[in-house]
Amino acid sequence: MALIPKKTLGLQKIITVTDDVILGAEHEDSYILCDIAVGNKTMTVPKDTTHDFPIGTEIIVQMIGAGTMAIEYAVDVTFLSAQFGSWDVKLVQQGAQVTLKKIATNTWTIVGQLSKKCWDYIPVIWMEDGAVPPDAAALVTSGNGAFQAREFDHAQSEDLKLSWEVPEGIWADYGISFFVKYVITNATGPSNEAIAFKLSGYSVGDNDGIDGTLGGEEESAKTALTAAQYDLITSTESSLIVLTNLAEKETAFLKLYRDHDSVNDTYAQKVALVGLYISYYKKYDA
Repeated sequence: MALIPKKTLGLQKIITVTDDVILGAEHEDSYILCDIAVGNKTMTVPKDTTHDFPIGTEIIVQMIGAGTMAIEYAVDVTFLSAQFGSWDVKLVQQGAQVTLKKIATNTWTIVGQLSKKCWDYIPVIWMEDGAVPPDAAALVTSGNGAFQAREFDHAQSEDLKLSWEVPEGIWADYGISFFVKYVITNATGPSNEAIAFKLSGYSVGDNDGIDGTLGGEEESAKTALTAAQYDLITSTESSLIVLTNLAEKETAFLKLYRDHDSVNDTYAQKVALVGLYISYYKKYDA
């Protein structure tokens, strides 16, 4: 006689969470409702040495509050998702639902209405001079490679202004992060040194004045950097930046600068900025 699945018998537990949670025995084969009014909370799937869920365990997670829930995995745990990968498992929309299923040791599948991590690229030649601008755009070339770039000095904090059209469906409450790409142009490349850029901004909508107050800034740095002339460098992604009044389909005005006073900027040579990547999460889109 075949076994009748628990769900058919109506034995699946319904659990409500309102805060950060580490999944354990009480969550096996459960339906978890995330009743988070505001803010961002985290649900962690532990490795087997913390709690060894039986293979075949299924957990359904649904957002019923207006807040957000990030589903993260402990070290040594793997998420399998053909939708968006394992690095951006976030429920950012009221009503969104995902299903976790353990299929092997420390291995889970995750499917459902996940958010999507996106990047927008803005080349430096689209940017405008700031209060203390870097060098004018010029061609940086080596062999077959060539970029239009602007060199930022280390002697002072030089800055650029840029605008970014905020995409439809952005998870605005989460904010954005950024990183930059630049080329080492000096013959004396960095040797275990660091380079740091910072970004801040605000957003304006229909019938708003374009002037505004910059919000808090965050840093994207590359530390312990050793590189040669004409190496292309990608900085480390920054922490989250909450832009003032950020909203979809508005225009964000941003300030980008190399912070020569930062403890994470110790390379006393110019670097040629190529462009800026803005990272953000979009809500579920079928």
